[in-house]
Amino acid sequence: MESFIDRHYPTSLSGDPDIKPSEEISFSSLNIKDVHLKASGFGDKKPFGDAGTVFAFAEVAVLILLIASFNFMNLSTAKATQRAKEVSLRKVMGADRKSLIIQFIGEAILLTIISLIIGLAIVEICLPYFNDIINLPLILDYGSSDLVMLFILAIMLGIFAGSYPAFILSAFHPSENLKSNNSTESKNSINFRTSLVIVQFTISITLFMATAIIYAQMQYADNYDFGFNKENTLTIRNLRSETVRNNLDVLRDQFQKTPNVTNVTTSSLAPGSTMFVTSNVRTPEMTADQSIVIDTREVGYDFFKTFDIEILNGRTYARDRNDVVSSNQLYPVRTSWTN
Repeated sequence: MESFIDRHYPTSLSGDPDIKPSEEISFSSLNIKDVHLKASGFGDKKPFGDAGTVFAFAEVAVLILLIASFNFMNLSTAKATQRAKEVSLRKVMGADRKSLIIQFIGEAILLTIISLIIGLAIVEICLPYFNDIINLPLILDYGSSDLVMLFILAIMLGIFAGSYPAFILSAFHPSENLKSNNSTESKNSINFRTSLVIVQFTISITLFMATAIIYAQMQYADNYDFGFNKENTLTIRNLRSETVRNNLDVLRDQFQKTPNVTNVTTSSLAPGSTMFVTSNVRTPEMTADQSIVIDTREVGYDFFKTFDIEILNGRTYARDRNDVVSSNQLYPVRTSWTN
């Protein structure tokens, strides 16, 4: 890669002929399979995903499944009294513990598969509305391996949720249960169910608190005053062609003549952009090593007026005061209008 840069890059950034371009410029590679979730930088043709967000939603899904599983365990063992006589009669008729465990786990798997089918139906109903909210074309491909993975997950979840109740129910003693018609649940089983309830409510409360905090943060971000007005604005980006740069004044005048357009301005970067250009600034009294690095950007006429930016000191650029703006360096065009 270094030799490629030295062959094709015209010169070093500093302009020093003794410095190779590869000493100042470097390229990094990324596996094409990781582009969507692990790419970083700017200039991408479309927004990429965030692996952290995907894992966060996956963790929330796992926690919700745990809550459902623990709830199923608690309800199944709590209803053990109603099934004590059934289990005892089956044992009297010759059923062994293994067959009872298979029966109860099978019931749990059946319930999980039925729940999966209902869940898929709800997804199909809600997915179009959800896509409108997130502005993404999400689909559930029934012809892919995803559906098989979902059914495998449902079976594993049924085995996980139904295993503990199955072992508890299959351990009943016929002589004691038929006599009293009640289950003889041990103290350890009761303590275990109590622990499951505590864990279940702990996870639920944590999710509720996290949801409330995220909602509050989103409301704060939506209502935060960034120092400029972004409502009813249109940004035209990446106008880098020489033809556009040489006729930027004409283009701005044409936008200004458009009905309902109130202000038009130009800038090298739009307000709120994560890209930045830095410059070293110092007063005559400061030495070179005392200079301050600041974020700079080039703006055109009416920039502060278009975005309603309050000026703390000084004044804006004005044509009637012989302020010259180098429009050749201004790429984006910011257009603001009212409905």
